[in-house]
Amino acid sequence: QDSGITRIGLRNLEPKSVNELVADLLRLTTNETKRLSRTIHQKTHGNAYFVIEFLKSLNEKGILNYCLTDFEWKWDDDEVSRVHVTKNVADLLVEKMRDALSPEISIILQVASCLGSSFDASMLKLILRKFDPDSGDEHRVEKRLNKCIEEGFLAKNGEAKYHFVHDQVQDASLSLISQESVDLIQYRMGEVLLDNTPESELNNILFLVTELLNHGIEIVAEDDKRCDIMSQLNLRAGKRAMMTSAFDLATTYLESGIRMLGQNPWRYQYELSLELFSTAAEAECCKGNTRRMQKYLDFLLPNEAIQFQDKIRPYSTLIYSMCFQVKAHEAINIAFGILSKFSVYFPPKASKLVLLKNLAKTKHVLRGETMDSILYSQEMKGEKLHAMMIMDKLIDVTYCTRPSIVPLISFKMVRWSVRYGVSKYSTPAFVLFGVVLCGLGDIQGGNQYGKLAISLLKRLNARDMESKVHYIYDTFLSHWIQPAHSAQKKFLHNYNTGMQTGDVSYAMVSAKTACTHALHVGCPLPLLESDMRYYGGQFKEYRQAKAFGYLAPSWQFVLNMMGWSENPVVLTGEAMVQDDF
Repeated sequence: QDSGITRIGLRNLEPKSVNELVADLLRLTTNETKRLSRTIHQKTHGNAYFVIEFLKSLNEKGILNYCLTDFEWKWDDDEVSRVHVTKNVADLLVEKMRDALSPEISIILQVASCLGSSFDASMLKLILRKFDPDSGDEHRVEKRLNKCIEEGFLAKNGEAKYHFVHDQVQDASLSLISQESVDLIQYRMGEVLLDNTPESELNNILFLVTELLNHGIEIVAEDDKRCDIMSQLNLRAGKRAMMTSAFDLATTYLESGIRMLGQNPWRYQYELSLELFSTAAEAECCKGNTRRMQKYLDFLLPNEAIQFQDKIRPYSTLIYSMCFQVKAHEAINIAFGILSKFSVYFPPKASKLVLLKNLAKTKHVLRGETMDSILYSQEMKGEKLHAMMIMDKLIDVTYCTRPSIVPLISFKMVRWSVRYGVSKYSTPAFVLFGVVLCGLGDIQGGNQYGKLAISLLKRLNARDMESKVHYIYDTFLSHWIQPAHSAQKKFLHNYNTGMQTGDVSYAMVSAKTACTHALHVGCPLPLLESDMRYYGGQFKEYRQAKAFGYLAPSWQFVLNMMGWSENPVVLTGEAMVQDDF
């Protein structure tokens, strides 16, 4: 289901709200609890969970008691003020855990806290069995888990799933482990899970296992074999995180993987090093962090130990990043330089005569081919595939700055796909070829090539190209045969796909187009403004200056139409300043 993400910020309670909460819990008036509530707010900083926990602790210490004579709660305000609570409110829970829980139950919470805010009982039992066979007895573990639930630390979520009732409870449980041994314990837990989880099931707990093992980076620093395994695991976790748009998490894993490479990785771990550095550069590019992206690229591009064909992917990342940095001319020069090494050349501009000659040449190559014969043809390999990757990026950077050569590039890519085999880079070429045919009046033929591109995506499982190809199809082809009202949902789907596959640039431009389409088909302005505000924030977060530049005029127009600007006929206000564009 295509839907936006709503972020709800939960802040601490204000003194007035704390007073209302305390009064409600004690069944008293807010005037009667005013001083008590003020003291509680000072000691808990308004954290709702700890307000309740603090009241419980007052009751346990005999400071807050229910009077059976007057049938109401009684306390001494001066005694409440003297109760010591450290700056870290989690210490309140630590104190309760140490006072109220036996060592056996405390161990349950300590191990569980290392497994995350929620955990599976089977993992807990496995680790306890490996650490101490007696404490891992299934009946004993269940009994102790139930005790943790009774004490209010854990809650059950299904048959064998448990979760901490609050993140501070988890933090407090983790703090019960001594600082000197916490990293070693977490690393050993990671080893147990890695060694006892079938490969087919590892992806289900990949992040957990990797995070636990990463606590042992210093511990295994001298063990080359273990470091190699952990580097590969971090690479795998980094790639998986990127698939869920968790780019910050991905960069953390990839950086850890790089840290664990050996002394001379380009000699002894060439493939692993290349994959780690290349993927890390791509992850930083997705975040819009060009400085850190360049740091990784500087390890790759000038490195003489890396073969030229292995630099194509990093060069592709560099060119891609220049698109949203508005550095198209630099990107074009880099792409032209790389393509020249494959004897591929394009003119700075293309005349109509040149375009018509190349169109005729492409149609000649396609003569005798059917959609199925192209769809199921062999896959492209070797140098041609590397050149196709760069031509694909060249299309992106020339679209706005040198649009006349975009058809020229796509024509060559179509011809190569027919002659040398198809690849995922063939998909944008075929859909662009369809755009040209539609522009010449061949609506049916153009849409056939657009649908061929989409079918090719499925055949090659080219998820990373989906957002781009569907964006081109939905923007330039589908409107010839489908109503405009249906386009917005498609563009939002393209946005979600792009974010899931790391194609942030096309995800953002899809979101922009969804907003402008909604404006053109009469979407209610307040709803549209809210969407534009959200996506505008996303563009800034991911440093997508180009996409924001496309969105800003439409957004400001909407603001003007709603009366949220000084002059309704000038595009100046919250979204943009007209004279700056």
